Amino acid sequence: MSYSRYLPRSTDIPPAKPTTEIAKISSLIGRWTNTNVNSQGISHFEIKQDSTSPTGLAIRVFAHTDDGLKNWGDTAISTVFEDDIHQLDDDAFMAEYQFDFLTVRLQGYTNLGLIIMTALNTFKDDSGRMNYFAREFYRRQD
Repeated sequence: MSYSRYLPRSTDIPPAKPTTEIAKISSLIGRWTNTNVNSQGISHFEIKQDSTSPTGLAIRVFAHTDDGLKNWGDTAISTVFEDDIHQLDDDAFMAEYQFDFLTVRLQGYTNLGLIIMTALNTFKDDSGRMNYFAREFYRRQD
C-alpha cells in the first residue's frame, strides 16, 4: 500500500522564503505535557528560543526515573520541517540527547494542536538491553 500527496509544481506557487528568525514564528515554542498521566517515559518538555542552536530552538525534557522526575537539560533542536513548502510554521523537529550509556533521538510533529513525539532509544553500553522506541502525545500547557 502506498500513500501520496499532491504538491503543486514549484512554478505554480513560489515557496516561502527561509528566514533566520524562524524561532520567532514557531508554533512549537512552549511547554508540552504528556496526555498519558500513567506514562513512565517523558513527562513533559519545553521548547524555547536558543540563539546557539542551528534552528534557533532548543528542547528541555523531563522524564520519569526510579528516583523521580529528571531534567535532561537543554539540547538543540537540530532540524525543523514544514508540511507545506509555502508556509513557515515549524511543523516537525528532530533533537538528540547523548548520555554515557544511551542515545535518545527525538522526532516530533504537530497534529490537531498536539505534538506527537517518538523517542528512539539506543543503548551504547554492554548491558545487553534491547533498543526501543516510545511514541507519546503531548498537549500545550499554558
